[in-house]
Amino acid sequence: MTVVEEKQAVMQQRDDADRRKNQKVYKFQGVRKHLDVLKECNTQMKNIQEKIAQMTERFNVRIEEFRKSTGQKELFDAQAEIQQAINTLQKEKDLLTTDLKKSGAELKTLSQSVGEEKKKLNMKSATELRNKLQAIDSRIREKPLSSKEEKEISAEKNRIIKLLSMQDIFKEKDEKIKDMEEKKRVKETELTVKKQELEVQRNKLNDVTAKIGKIKKIIYPEDVKKLQEIKATLIQEKNTVLARKNSELEVMEEKAKEYELKSVEIEKARKQKDALVEQEVVIAELIKSKEEEEGKLSANPCEQLKSLKTALSSQEALHARSPKAVLSLPMPVVGQLAQFAIAIPKKIADITAAKAQIDAIAANEEKRFEQRRQTIVQAVSTLSEQIRSEKKKLDAMPRPVFPRLFEQN
Repeated sequence: MTVVEEKQAVMQQRDDADRRKNQKVYKFQGVRKHLDVLKECNTQMKNIQEKIAQMTERFNVRIEEFRKSTGQKELFDAQAEIQQAINTLQKEKDLLTTDLKKSGAELKTLSQSVGEEKKKLNMKSATELRNKLQAIDSRIREKPLSSKEEKEISAEKNRIIKLLSMQDIFKEKDEKIKDMEEKKRVKETELTVKKQELEVQRNKLNDVTAKIGKIKKIIYPEDVKKLQEIKATLIQEKNTVLARKNSELEVMEEKAKEYELKSVEIEKARKQKDALVEQEVVIAELIKSKEEEEGKLSANPCEQLKSLKTALSSQEALHARSPKAVLSLPMPVVGQLAQFAIAIPKKIADITAAKAQIDAIAANEEKRFEQRRQTIVQAVSTLSEQIRSEKKKLDAMPRPVFPRLFEQN
């Protein structure tokens, strides 16, 4: 894999990672068309970026050759080396400066703390305290003391003895302060040296930069200029595609915001539509129940029995015309007779008994049906009222209005 290919692979991986990380999910009608435009722009930008990388590689190689031939390479290398040295020295200087500020603040805090403690205790030097103690002892030996004087001198002596015992503690703190002051002086010296070294390197950098400035006035060869022009053109093409992509993203953002703002209206309209459908289902079920009840009114067994009796009478009339004909009842008639548990006539004389049985059953069924009919009529009336009520609710229900989000173009 060449250097250019390696750079392109790394760049592609980075672009893919950024795209996955920053990819936003857009929700609105017609989003696929916009996503296709973005995909097209990304493909174009990728192709252009590959060409830019190739041009950059060729340009860098040619510039390297040109700098070698004009002596610029040595100067640029020296400039880079000096700049690296400056960066290193600057970091070291910054660390020293930070460390000095920190140690200076700590030294100041400790010095003030020890000074305040000494002032509070009226602390003197060890020699002064011992001299005072000797003076007290001499006074006690030289002349007798009153009880009051003895008490006062004893208290003063105890105070001095206590202060002498604290000398070791303050001695450690004083030594620590001296040590911190010495370290601070060493760091200040190091900082001064770093500043001087930085000044030397900056002077060197200025000299080299001045020499490079003079050599830079040498005009690049035509092939180098051509590479620059091609690269500039490619960058402009990439910027144009990027502008198109950004413009498309702005449109998508607007549509996504509009969709989000009106999603509440859409959801409301959807719920209204569902409610209408549910109400229509309720009405349809009531109508179906009503039709079933009305069907029961037409299912009077008496009508069926009348038809059966008429069929048997027809058989009698047929036998009267043809006395010698054998009685042969149609299968539907036989089925109906069996349905009502009526004995099937074997001969024409049995028909009279069957008809009488039919009349008896019909009279009984008429009474029973009349009782059921009142219940059915009441049920039909109740269902009719429910249907009217539910239709009234349906008429009063709001009709869904789905908002028009945007033009589909």
